[in-house]
Amino acid sequence: METITKSIGAGRQDVVYTEVLHAGDHKLRVSIRSDAYAFQSWATVKRWDGDKWHLVHSIHHSQMKTPHSMYVGPTPTDRSFRADRDELLRVASAILDIEAAA
Repeated sequence: METITKSIGAGRQDVVYTEVLHAGDHKLRVSIRSDAYAFQSWATVKRWDGDKWHLVHSIHHSQMKTPHSMYVGPTPTDRSFRADRDELLRVASAILDIEAAA
């Protein structure tokens, strides 16, 4: 898989990681939100169909490995989101029959 773009943005009480990738014949968008309130956190991977994004897989906030309340403390890096990102791409690769996740 090849990353097209990647960003980490901090809000007042949340941090959002977004990555768009080429994956075989697909374009995927990984979005992970770490919020001060755990139940408002989420992790999703969506596939672009040329018109809009479609959900492929998500991780329930209670199953996420990404720490909550990352908006306080040191600036988060890619590593902070790595476990959930990798799991989202692993499942998306299996569902969409893509060779291997990056």
